[in-house]
Amino acid sequence: MNYYNMEILMEQDFSFLLTHFAQNYTAFHTRHFCELTYAMLYACWYKDLLGDFTDLDLPFLAVAASLHDIGKSALAPAIVESKEPLSPMERKVIQAHTSLGALMLGSIDLPLFQESRVCRFGYEICLHHHERWDGGGYPDGLKGDQIPPYVQAVSLADAYDALRVARSYRPALPHQEAVKLIQSGGCGAFAPKMLDRFCSIIDNVNEELYVEKDTSR
Repeated sequence: MNYYNMEILMEQDFSFLLTHFAQNYTAFHTRHFCELTYAMLYACWYKDLLGDFTDLDLPFLAVAASLHDIGKSALAPAIVESKEPLSPMERKVIQAHTSLGALMLGSIDLPLFQESRVCRFGYEICLHHHERWDGGGYPDGLKGDQIPPYVQAVSLADAYDALRVARSYRPALPHQEAVKLIQSGGCGAFAPKMLDRFCSIIDNVNEELYVEKDTSR
């Protein structure tokens, strides 16, 4: 089986992927992901959980977070969209999207982009959004505060929003089921303080963003 999208990997300049990925983004997430991520980042910033970041950094972080799965564009669709359980080798390939995404952002031949906060934040988010608080994540097995706080916040938003989208191997989960799965550790371990902030906002965010409103009245 061909595990990688060689046409993309052979490109010397990955800047076209910003457009390519945007066109295919809804395959991985809902249209609400950026707003959810901003809400999560703001909730953490408000409680001084993001270190030296200011509120002016938060929009850049949310935009950067939208690129976190860009590495999946370099993987064979047969793996990304598989309806069957993945083999151990295929799981390793899927996990490689983190490193590939960071490589792609770092290889975009646009000086202004490379100097931007979106690129700087996006690189760390691509690489580490699947790290977990207990060291059980990937690709580097980072643990605790080795994971940048803003990446931890994005990871929680990523986990929730991904559960709300139907995948080839499962239906979309309703709100309460998604929250319970995250709280129970079904998506890996998260920092208790970050999980507390997530739980403090997610019901309201669900009502505002994910519940379809009846506009006929």
